[in-house]
Amino acid sequence: MNLKNAIIFDFYGTIAVGNFKLKLTSEMDKTIHILAEKYPLYIATSANSVSVSDFLKKVSLADPFIQILGSNNFPTKFESLTEISSNFEAKNCIMISDTIADLEMAKRLQMKVIGVDWGLDGHKLKKYLDPGLITSNPNELPFLVNTLTNASE
Repeated sequence: MNLKNAIIFDFYGTIAVGNFKLKLTSEMDKTIHILAEKYPLYIATSANSVSVSDFLKKVSLADPFIQILGSNNFPTKFESLTEISSNFEAKNCIMISDTIADLEMAKRLQMKVIGVDWGLDGHKLKKYLDPGLITSNPNELPFLVNTLTNASE
């Protein structure tokens, strides 16, 4: 496992979608398992980490994550990102999210970012990010992550 880099996921809109009935984003389980073979995985969410963990247990996807940090751990997602990056050089962390606000927080900490266009700000990401850092397909995430980690070596 590559312990130099950390992959940080947003939860709502990235891993899981839905307003009233939450469901796993299509193909995300496979993608997470592929990434977990090579990288330590984290979740930084504005939701309560216990509810996120409960959902991940229901869909048999809790084990790949080293830590889930939510509103019950830190008052802001920025503080959660700061905590995760304290174990790594921030430039070796990659934040994967559907919102511009999350990606801006990560960039302020000098993290790399990947936008997913199936969530909240998906339609706006093209104005904010290089098109090569946006995906419409969870299956593309391992390639993008590997590209960004190889670029930093």
